[in-house]
Amino acid sequence: MNEMPLIIPTLREISVVKKEDIVCFAFEEKGWRMYTVDGKNAFLSNRANKNFLLSLYDHLIVVNKSLIFNIDYISSIENNSFSCTLKTDVYSGDVKFSKREYASFVRKSKVFEK
Repeated sequence: MNEMPLIIPTLREISVVKKEDIVCFAFEEKGWRMYTVDGKNAFLSNRANKNFLLSLYDHLIVVNKSLIFNIDYISSIENNSFSCTLKTDVYSGDVKFSKREYASFVRKSKVFEK
């Protein structure tokens, strides 16, 4: 069964995107920017906020105050530094969990611990 794509208003147009094609949302000076698996990126409408973005797809997680990532594109998280290794090079910034968000992620996830 094919799911309906998302209709996401950006500053220049309305983007039609499959949920699973969203790699991340990064907060920059002017607002949230969406990065997709095909290498495209776009600034979102000024009305977009963290709660709205998280409601779009249940695979989206908060990494830190300026990054929301699709968990499907994170291949590993380093134990001590919380730095992430990604499955794609679409987003070139540093991807590192804040301590608070990492603890929240571990609590909500079924993470096997020693």
